[in-house]
Amino acid sequence: MNNEGKTHKNLVKKITSYILRGMIALTLLMLVGSAVLNGFAYKSSYNIKTLQIAKSSATLSDSEYLEELYAAVTSEEFISLERSDDRDEDEAIVKGFLEDRGLLDGFEAEVELLNDLREDMGAEYLYVQVIREDHSCVTLIDPFETYETIGMVDDLSDSVFANLVKNEEVVPVVSKSEFGWLSTGGEPVCDASGEPIAVAFCDLDVTDM
Repeated sequence: MNNEGKTHKNLVKKITSYILRGMIALTLLMLVGSAVLNGFAYKSSYNIKTLQIAKSSATLSDSEYLEELYAAVTSEEFISLERSDDRDEDEAIVKGFLEDRGLLDGFEAEVELLNDLREDMGAEYLYVQVIREDHSCVTLIDPFETYETIGMVDDLSDSVFANLVKNEEVVPVVSKSEFGWLSTGGEPVCDASGEPIAVAFCDLDVTDM
């Protein structure tokens, strides 16, 4: 074979090699792009479901009762009770406090409601908190902890919800916790006049995402 034939053959090989490399690169790019788009789609679907469950919880919660409960657990009497050593050892003290004010039956009804919703809708956790202007929140209903966390005040300043200062919709945030990867979002619980008085939160397990 003369030099011209060899040159032509080498050129064909190079072009073929470039084409193959380009096809491989394009295929990889398409795979990565598809994975990214699927990831966004999964995340979006989870976040939508998180808010749907939270909305159901907010709609079904008794706002009038929650207002009464908030007033009770932020009273000086309850705050003193929470500071006592007995509070950690005997839930009967908290139950007695609620019962004396006619709030125990309502509390147990709210806990049952959230537990039923959690099981029916596949949520990991459902709970109700009041968001305050000082970047803190007060837990009202937490079926997971029940009487242990009622009235508990948590500082949100160093959390992913540090920007929350009032009872409003909480756009879902996906984060890793001690319980796994969770999509956490919330919907406001409104009183009869439409004024938000608390937030119903939903934690959805997104580990498989």
